[in-house]
Order: sequence, then C-alpha cells, then structure tokens
Amino acid sequence: MGNPIQGARVWAEDLVSRHGWRTLLHAAVPALATLGVLVPPVLLARDFFWSVFALGAAAVTLTGRKDGVSHWTTAAGGAGAYFVFWALIALPGIGGADGLFLTAALAAAIGALSIHPDKRW
Repeated sequence: MGNPIQGARVWAEDLVSRHGWRTLLHAAVPALATLGVLVPPVLLARDFFWSVFALGAAAVTLTGRKDGVSHWTTAAGGAGAYFVFWALIALPGIGGADGLFLTAALAAAIGALSIHPDKRW
C-alpha cells in the first residue's frame, strides 16, 4: 500500500484538473450549508423557514458554475441572500460545528464568485 496522504493528494489534484476550482467551490456551498443546517439539527428545528431559505440561496449559487455574466449575477444574488441568512441567523450563534459549516459555505460562495471569469466587481 502506498502513502495515504500521497494518495489523497493525487485524488485531489485529479479532481481539480477535471472540474476546476470554481465548480468545486460552487458545489461545496450547498453541501456545507446542508451540513450546517443539519449538524446538529437545532437550527433546522428552531428556524425552519430560515434554514429552507439558506438552502435555497445556497442552491442558487450553483448557477455560477457556467460562464456568462447572467450566471455570475444569479450566483451573486444567491450568495447575497445566503449572506443575509448568515448575518441574521448564523452569526449570533456562531459557536459550534453548525457555525463552522455555515461560515465555510459563505467563504466558498465568495471564493467561487471571485474566481469566476465574468465577475462584475
């Protein structure tokens, strides 16, 4: 057996070369937001509609995987809506695993928008 760290590095490099950082970051947004809402499920039980809003906003950011100004604008709208959720609901109770995942989702959304070839800022 080979070195597991080396194997993980090769796997990650292959994934990035096939899909690109932008696509991986956009795909990470809804995945991390889902983890933030569901682990632990306190946020889902306490703020159900805000949780649904956050997951919907995170899903909208997936449109940024394609090139074009309209795709970037739609993804930026989703990231902005997710930021509203993060600032109003997630930030006051930032401690814990849910805060980590929700903040990582926001960081991934901002990172994906910043490396989009048709960004408007």
